[in-house]
Formats: sequence, structure tokens, C-alpha cells
Amino acid sequence: MHTAEQLSRDLYQFHADGREVPREYVIPAWGLRDRFGIVITEPFGDIGASLLVQNFINMFYDARPERRERDPQYPEIYVFHVGGTFGNHSPFDFYPARKEVFLEADSPTLLERLNDYGITHLALPECDPGAVIEPNWWADRHAFLERTQWASLYSASGRVQDPSFFICGLDPVVEANTRAALDVEGRLAWLDEVTPEDVRPRLAGPTPLHEAERWVRVVRERSGEVSAADRSRILRGRESFVGTNGLPTESYRQIAPTDALRFMGG
Repeated sequence: MHTAEQLSRDLYQFHADGREVPREYVIPAWGLRDRFGIVITEPFGDIGASLLVQNFINMFYDARPERRERDPQYPEIYVFHVGGTFGNHSPFDFYPARKEVFLEADSPTLLERLNDYGITHLALPECDPGAVIEPNWWADRHAFLERTQWASLYSASGRVQDPSFFICGLDPVVEANTRAALDVEGRLAWLDEVTPEDVRPRLAGPTPLHEAERWVRVVRERSGEVSAADRSRILRGRESFVGTNGLPTESYRQIAPTDALRFMGG
């Protein structure tokens, strides 16, 4: 849970309607029991929404500051890999490993899993909207609409069409986890030099040795999910997007939860 110390609200600016706005103008509600989910359909596609993910991490800790140190917890954020395995996201604090959910490319099943995991705030990749999806169970649609408070579209490129809001990073540290996630070789080289006992203090709270061993095993097992060529391409694209000052600006389009049911099936 390195993000508890690494990230803070003052690292970002929100812009909407042609002006700077407070975060609450864009994301008005976040409570103690809320959960954020992001759907990805390509290798590390959510890097284009990294600032949004970071702000939901901040909101998780801001809702109850004791979660950072006195009662340490990992943020309630989930990534749904739809149609493939698209990279280990533990460097973004999607942890424990159960917070990465793997699904076939099937919209009704995705709807089921969003309900199962109690997602209240949702980010979907931009696509052409389709018809409202026909769920496997009629109740799934009602449960989703009752629970989901907020939804938005993002792009793997960091730029959506017809954006309704922007998030600006104000410090290069906001790119640190992106670089760490893409540097699989560096992480494996580090693991070759340490033991699980060395790793344990770097994980949150009273992490026992067996959990540190499991984390090391998962990192190694998932190291080949995204090829070196793809990771290099993603990194070059991100560096070009961020520019020489290391300060990214990403755009998003907020949608109603009812419309999310169309973009799931698009």
C-alpha cells in the first residue's frame, strides 16, 4: 500500500466547463463502503486512466485517514481484465491479487462480476455504444443501476472524444507506478536479489511471510502476460503523451450508469 504515502490530493487538478474545479465537482460522492472498478480490454489499457485511478485511491484514504497508517488497508479498487490477461497491476496497489478479475469477453458476465464485487464507481474504455446489454439474469440490471453512483469513459491513449472533464498531474511522481508496472525485468531482477523476508516489510501492515511469498510467486507467474515489445510501445506512447516535464493531463467523459449498460455491450 505504498500509494497511501506516495499519493495525496494536492498532486492533481480537475478541470471541467472550461475552468479549474474541485474534485467533488466531478466525483461528488464517495463513502466508506464504496468501491471503484475499471475495465480493461488491452495490455495495461488503464494507464490512460492512471490519474483517475490515483484519485480513487486518494478518496479511499481521505474517507478514513486511519487507513493510511493506524489501521492500514489496501484501497478498494478492482481491475477487470476482459478478454485476456493484461499485466500485473499490483504496482498500482490493485492488491491482494483477488482484486484483479479475469473474464471472457462477455458483457452479461461482466455485469454479473461488477455486481458481485459491489462496484459503485466505474470506468469503462471508450468504444462505440451498442444496445443495452441483455443480462443473464434480469435482476442484474436493476442491482447495477441501484448501486452504481458514478461512471465514466476513458481511453488507453489518455484522450477521449468529447471530454467532460480533465485531470492534470502536478508532480512527476504521478507517473511512478506506471513506470514500475511496465518495468517487469527490473522487478524480476530485484526479486532475484532479495528473499520473501526482505519483501515482507515493503507490503502493508502486519503482512505475514506466507503472503509475501505468495506475492513473489504471483509476480513471477504473471511476468509474461504482456510482451517486452508491447510494454516498450506503451512506455514510448506514454512518454510522448506526458512530455518532457513529466506532467500528464488525461481527459474523460462522464456518463450516466444507464449509459454504462450500452458501453459494456459496445
